[in-house]
Amino acid sequence: MPVETAAKMESGAGMDRAELRELKQELWELYEDYAHACDRQDFQAWTTFFTQDCEYKAISKENFDEGLPHATLYCDGLGMVKDRALALGETAVFEPRHLRHFISGLRVNGLSDGAIEAQANFLVVESMSDREPRIVFVGTYVDRVVRDGDGLKFQSRQAVFDNYRVLASLVVPI
Repeated sequence: MPVETAAKMESGAGMDRAELRELKQELWELYEDYAHACDRQDFQAWTTFFTQDCEYKAISKENFDEGLPHATLYCDGLGMVKDRALALGETAVFEPRHLRHFISGLRVNGLSDGAIEAQANFLVVESMSDREPRIVFVGTYVDRVVRDGDGLKFQSRQAVFDNYRVLASLVVPI
């Protein structure tokens, strides 16, 4: 990203169409790489998408809308994200499944203090060997993304799910 674009992000000033298009392309790559790691159940790779001081939540729309803190899955800091990945990769036992994450509607909602406020819709479909595929989660990612070295990382990722109930245990990240 050009230096003047980084300066505009720092100051919170608006971006022109070309800069916004470039930023959205970078965000798309981040979101798609994240989905790919989740779909492969590569939990070690999943941890690399977060900053040291990150927050990750899978939270119901009702709780999110009401500003309630209870999340179905909550990690405060990269250490907790790594602990979650370790537990999933080495100790968790669950029926084999294939997940596919579908992402649409990427929006850049704002720039503040060098961070990008963004959101996108998600749909997660689960396939298992003994049943038809089913939608397990649908909702919106509400993210705060920062530049870390040469790339973008999630400082805050809230997977706000619209489901009125969780059909299966929330085993893997959304």
